[in-house]
Amino acid sequence: MLDKTLPYFHIIMKRKAGLPIAQHALPAEFSLSAFVPGDEMEWAHIETAVGEFMTADEALAYFQETYLPHRNELIRRCMFVRRDDGRAVGTITSWWNTTEERRDPSVHWLAVLPDYQGLGLGKALVSECLQRLVWLEGDRDIFLHTQTWSLIRQLQST
Repeated sequence: MLDKTLPYFHIIMKRKAGLPIAQHALPAEFSLSAFVPGDEMEWAHIETAVGEFMTADEALAYFQETYLPHRNELIRRCMFVRRDDGRAVGTITSWWNTTEERRDPSVHWLAVLPDYQGLGLGKALVSECLQRLVWLEGDRDIFLHTQTWSLIRQLQST
């Protein structure tokens, strides 16, 4: 869970164009899948479970407003890690941010359900996301916005 008692600060990380992308495979009992209509409910569940939203309804409203208007892009850019039974346990989105007139490739909403953290699922999602962004946007600088709440959680888990 996020530690929201800490002061909130934006953190922007950048993968410079041309750098190699580490390959991380999923454990055998998991697979990657692309977004299909209806997956927004699983996205909302995952993001709420990790503390990014207070309620699944709030997460779903965000998803519907931000991503669903770009359905064709969403299908190419939003991914899930699924268990063998098909249940989604992690997600990431290979998206973009717009700064003035410039569109920058960006990693959005990496999350893995708490019971599945520490299995390498996040590493595999990031690897796939970065590869997909290079394929979709060209080998350009790629950005990730995070916050102190998440950074502290990561430091505590290592």
